Amino acid sequence: MINQLRLTNRLTRWLIAGGLAAAIALPASLHGLMEVGQGRLDVTLKAKGEHNSNVFANANEIHDLLFTFTPSVEFSQATGLTNIDLRAGVDIIRFDSLGEQDTEDFFVGGSISYPNRPQGIRTQFHADAGWMEITSADEALGERIESNRWHIETGVRSDYSDRLAIRGAFHYSERDYDLHRRFSHEDTLRLSADSVWIYSEKLETFLGYQYREANTEGTAGREPINARDHRVTIGAEGELQPKVTGGVSAGFQARRFRSSDRPSTTRPYFGAHVEWVPTEMSTLILDAEQDFSNTPDDRSINTSTVALTLRQTIGDRMWIDPTVSYQRARYPLSPTSTATDPRRDNRTGFSIGLNAEFAHDITGRIGYSYLDSDSNRAFFDYERHLYEISAAVRF
Repeated sequence: MINQLRLTNRLTRWLIAGGLAAAIALPASLHGLMEVGQGRLDVTLKAKGEHNSNVFANANEIHDLLFTFTPSVEFSQATGLTNIDLRAGVDIIRFDSLGEQDTEDFFVGGSISYPNRPQGIRTQFHADAGWMEITSADEALGERIESNRWHIETGVRSDYSDRLAIRGAFHYSERDYDLHRRFSHEDTLRLSADSVWIYSEKLETFLGYQYREANTEGTAGREPINARDHRVTIGAEGELQPKVTGGVSAGFQARRFRSSDRPSTTRPYFGAHVEWVPTEMSTLILDAEQDFSNTPDDRSINTSTVALTLRQTIGDRMWIDPTVSYQRARYPLSPTSTATDPRRDNRTGFSIGLNAEFAHDITGRIGYSYLDSDSNRAFFDYERHLYEISAAVRF
């Protein structure tokens, strides 16, 4: 079975690689022809070098130099009132010393939306689907892992009057760890419905409900997770105040398990993405959320995250983006755990980057980030420093 999965992954990788090579090799004349035909083809090449003082996100703090090269293609076309976007690419990652961590992560996807000009049209629809390979350090595990994930999601909104609308969304995704049989396959189903009150042309309020199923297999003798999450929220979206835009929501979220060995949890919920533009040169961005999730080794997590970013323009084509963040992660004891107290992580972070647009299609960045993970488990108590420099060219 594992050999079949490896063969399938290899064939998929070669098919995507062939498509990427063909797309990147398209002559400029074809690029112009596609623009004339109401379509646009963008080819992007991005290169990044970084020094990571803690590659595996654990107390061993192993460091290395990483180099990432990402060729990607994106095609977009507007046909009547419908927008179609297609994308594909690959992250080619190479380590200076840890050669066994070298990888190529492919991704491909597409989306469709209607209408592309919503004024005067009371029904709106969008759909998105994609597949990607992911290789990264998992902070819940303290190691780098490989996985692949695919998803499909749709959303629809219908305005019944100038004041009332309803909207709904469907999401389904699966994540596999084909070469890590000690980790669980996970599938997630999410359904949501909102009643929207159109307060004005710039502001809407809503009352919403979301249902989510999150299931893992319980690999290596562990108890599987069969979670059912229910969330009820109220919120507002649009221009919240003069110069303040975004969305905020609050309510309650409950997590229930089919297994009686896992305790149920009910907690307040909050979510926010707010942008304040005090001057033409400055934007302050707040992101916050409280949510449940699962780890690859069949543990439930309750996380609360908040981040504050300042985007400050310092010239015609340059800006900085300092960010401070905090995350509180709690891991309830699993039925097979031998520990006496739950794991608790508190992660505090800071990052800053200098970004530049050298030309319309050429950008660059120099950045630094710091993370302090304070945990009651010694293996997850660590610091990380990351320095990076990157450049991207779009054709």
